[in-house]
Amino acid sequence: MKKGFLLIFCFVFLLLPVIPQRVVDLETMRGQPITVTIEGAVLQPQTLTCAPYTQLGEVLAQVELAEDADLTPFSMTMTLKDNDVIRIPQLQSTPRISINTATLEQLMQLPGIGQATAQKIIDYRAEHGLFQQLEDLMQVPGIKQKKWDALKDFICL
Repeated sequence: MKKGFLLIFCFVFLLLPVIPQRVVDLETMRGQPITVTIEGAVLQPQTLTCAPYTQLGEVLAQVELAEDADLTPFSMTMTLKDNDVIRIPQLQSTPRISINTATLEQLMQLPGIGQATAQKIIDYRAEHGLFQQLEDLMQVPGIKQKKWDALKDFICL
């Protein structure tokens, strides 16, 4: 066993100088620019070329945001990487109602939701636990695709 290992080691050791080696210049690699696309609530979507390790705040300073741009989901110190696409959402004009915590009265403020359906939502929550995704609301009796389409922009978890 030792002779076999020693033979393989010697073979590799002798061939090592013959194997072509590639030299990588790390300084050159660090300077390669990256591209980042900004879209959504901006006046004009743009693809920008930036230095590596550029932060989101630096890129957003180069674009014109729409008046209703919502930057709350982002950290301005987030480091961007090559080919990132940042979609800036719009501020919600109406506050959303949580289907996990809303009272009967709050649920009744939703379009197409009366007292009976609001109670079904609360009963469903009590029996099955909190909704895991918004689409789970369609599991409540009486809420099908048409009603879901009318509600989805007014609810959150």
